[in-house]
Amino acid sequence: MIYSLSEIDAQCKKAARGAGFEWGHAEEAGKSARWLAAMQLPGAALLAAYLPEYSEQAGRYQSPYLRDGQPETDAILCPISTGARICDKVGLLIDHPLSVVQMVYPLLLLPSLAMISRHEQLSIDLSWEGAEVICSDGRVFILDHSSLTTALASRVNLQVVSDWESAEQGMSIGTSGQEVSDQDWDVLGGLAHRTYVPATEASRLGAGPAD
Repeated sequence: MIYSLSEIDAQCKKAARGAGFEWGHAEEAGKSARWLAAMQLPGAALLAAYLPEYSEQAGRYQSPYLRDGQPETDAILCPISTGARICDKVGLLIDHPLSVVQMVYPLLLLPSLAMISRHEQLSIDLSWEGAEVICSDGRVFILDHSSLTTALASRVNLQVVSDWESAEQGMSIGTSGQEVSDQDWDVLGGLAHRTYVPATEASRLGAGPAD
């Protein structure tokens, strides 16, 4: 079924919160899924795969401590919290290439880099084995897509590239919705349901049509 970008944003935000993310990161997850959907990339599908894993073992997935341009962690990295961390440390990315190890669903990192690219007017290269994407001037150039939706990348590299030019048109935001499978939508819906407050006798008082 085709869902609007607003529906994808809202469903993924609530699902991320239901999976255990704090509201700030849950909002980032929703925005990331919306941005990827606008590019016709599978953000909602990747979250439907990742969030149940996160819900069961949240402590397993972390964000890196960035220092002198390099992360210091042996943990498996979460693309949502890692994206937020890099946005807070943009200067390090500008000054040094970054290389992080063991990141799940690294395509979910792309929206954060695209935002940095747009705000700082930079061209940023994101790559891992079997995938390479460049964000530049509000467009996305997929140079290698054989492992674009991988569940776990052993190493993810990020760097600012100067004088990036391409004869290709590149992908840009230009759609108002995306098809999401019923299975993925149901997974997201189940997690989102955890954010709803259970009904109580007090909450039922006054409910129903007025006399």
